[in-house]
Amino acid sequence: MKSKGDFWRKFRKKMIEFRNDITDKFIAILFFAFAGFCFWVLIQMLYMFYGFSMINWIKDIPYVYGIFSHFFIEIKQQTDLGVFYLFAFSSLFFLPVPLEALYFKFMGSMPFEKIFVIAVAGIMLGQLVNYFIGRFFGFIFVHFIKKKTRRSMKDKLSKYGIFAVIFVHIIPFPFQIFNFVSGILRYRFFRWTFFALVGLVIKHIAMYWIYIKFF
Repeated sequence: MKSKGDFWRKFRKKMIEFRNDITDKFIAILFFAFAGFCFWVLIQMLYMFYGFSMINWIKDIPYVYGIFSHFFIEIKQQTDLGVFYLFAFSSLFFLPVPLEALYFKFMGSMPFEKIFVIAVAGIMLGQLVNYFIGRFFGFIFVHFIKKKTRRSMKDKLSKYGIFAVIFVHIIPFPFQIFNFVSGILRYRFFRWTFFALVGLVIKHIAMYWIYIKFF
């Protein structure tokens, strides 16, 4: 039988880990809040003393305002390119949009071959962005992900590898966060890309089958 001493040692260890995890998150939140506050103060001072307007400044940047306008116009008009943009932006990890519902919506108004290619290509582009944000800027976000979660995902990637990548992309929502964390963990890029695409293809073909059978 385990002694009471072992129990309390494990309990203290868990509490220390919990405290450190909370401390890391609190520091990260403070950092972002302070950076946001400093940026807001800077903008207000520039406006107060120099009449600087962020919106007008963005409009004056060559190409930038035009690019954003292009995105909004194409998405609003629901052109093929606009639908591609919609799936790409909606699949970013910080915009938890129900992509499956979006896919079902467009299957009712577009041929399967077209919406399948547009949706899979758009979502895959979004996942590439998720992966590279995690890979290159993970040091900023890492404190928002529990150590236990990171350790669990790393163990699963090591143990199940390609099967984990395929499975996560077949089921709904978690694959966006999964790909972001895969970037943080520096999972092999080409292997991740290929099997993520395989999972998305399987899922969207399966959803088409469900659509024609039940809708």
